[in-house]
Amino acid sequence: MSVYDGRSFAGTGILVRNQMSKFVVPVSRGSPRVTALRLFNVGSQDIVVCSIYMPSNNNNDDHMIEFVSVLGCMQSIIDRHVGCLFVFGGDRL
Repeated sequence: MSVYDGRSFAGTGILVRNQMSKFVVPVSRGSPRVTALRLFNVGSQDIVVCSIYMPSNNNNDDHMIEFVSVLGCMQSIIDRHVGCLFVFGGDRL
């Protein structure tokens, strides 16, 4: 199973072994810069894995708006999955 979405020039993705796919569901994320999935972890806390592609810093207001938007998306995922463990990975901080 692979979950992917993205932009024509860059994007994010998460690869999952077929054997694990029955334990994984995509997470609604609200931004094309974020890919997320939830791994149901029987007997322990579920794990939410997120791949983030942050905007490049070009020192203008548009960058800051996009940066804050992605942070808000990440916070929304955390808020909707209280009790889970989280793994965030990505590029461009």
